[in-house]
This record gives sequence, structure tokens and C-alpha cells, in this order.
Amino acid sequence: MPHKNMEGPNICSPNSTPATSTDGGGAVPNHAPWFLLWVKPRAEKTVRDNLAREGFETFAATKHETHIWRRGERRKVEKVLIPSIVFVRMEQQDRPAIERTLNVHSLMYDPARKKEGKSNWDTLARISDDDMRFFQQMLRQEEAEVNFTSSDFIIGDYVRILGFDDAHNKAQIVRIFDDSKTYVGLRVSFLGCAYMQVPLDRIAKL
Repeated sequence: MPHKNMEGPNICSPNSTPATSTDGGGAVPNHAPWFLLWVKPRAEKTVRDNLAREGFETFAATKHETHIWRRGERRKVEKVLIPSIVFVRMEQQDRPAIERTLNVHSLMYDPARKKEGKSNWDTLARISDDDMRFFQQMLRQEEAEVNFTSSDFIIGDYVRILGFDDAHNKAQIVRIFDDSKTYVGLRVSFLGCAYMQVPLDRIAKL
């Protein structure tokens, strides 16, 4: 991972730059929600493009990097940002066709929806159109690096650190850099913020 500037704001979100979004021709109404497909590793772009050819609006988060090959040749490559995940806009009647698509393992489920006892269709993980459009715009900002973490924590969460005195143990998530570096801190009046890096397995939500 490239070096991150600790002085700038950090948002808990995906790791890298431009994403590829393919509109398959509008076969699915644009008010339909976005769903998450679990696909075979290294098949993200293939699934995205195959579904697009079938008329679905699809999205795979990728970034473009310049690689230097032998003899100094430079070439741009499209690197997948979120492995094994493809987003697709669909309606319920589209589900069988999408699940039969080559290299698609399954649609992803939302555990919280399952706990609520919802129907099979309603337990599928989905993203609102507004959130997806915002995500796509983030990834189109070539001058800005976007970072992704699968951590359950977000900046601003109050947590306790395992191994600290529980009587005086309240910190706040102040930085998240990928899945390996999480910083917790304490705001000191008039002085700023004191923070330290803590492994995720030593952090628990309050």
C-alpha cells in the first residue's frame, strides 16, 4: 500500500482509484436496487461484462495502474479493488438468469435482514441507488485515493481497548487505513488529538 498522509481526513471506504461501470442498455428500470454478487476470484470483470451484454447495469470497483514491464515498457492495467464482488441492478424476476451466469457463485445475503425474519428475497444484501451513485463518483475522482476496509468500525465509533483499565477505558476511532492499521485516540482540549495504532483484535465497541 502507498504511504498515507496522516494529516488528511480519512474515511472508512474503498482502496483506490477509477472504477468501471457498465450500463447494459437499460433493460432493468433505473429505480431497481443494486445487489451484490459473489463471483469466482479474478472473474469480476468477465462477469461484469457478460451481464452488461445481457442488458443489465453492472459495476465492478477497479483502479487503473501503470505497470512497468521489461525493457521499460509502460502499460495501464485495470486492477480489481474489491475482490470477488460485482454489483448489479436487478428486479426479482431477473434473479434466476443472474444466478445462472458463468462464474457467479451466489447473491450475497444481509445477516441483519435474516435476523428480522424477512423473506428470502428481502434478506439479500442491497445498496440504495443514491449510495451506489455516490460510491461511483468517489471512484471516478482520479486525483483522490480511496481506501477500503472490511472492518466493522467506522471513524467516530467509541471503543474500549482490551488490556486497558476498564474503569478509564473509552477511546474513539480516529483513523482507519485498510484492514491492518486502525488508530484510536483521545481528544485533548485545546491541544488536539493523541492517538495510537491498535490491532483490531484488541478493540471492542462500547
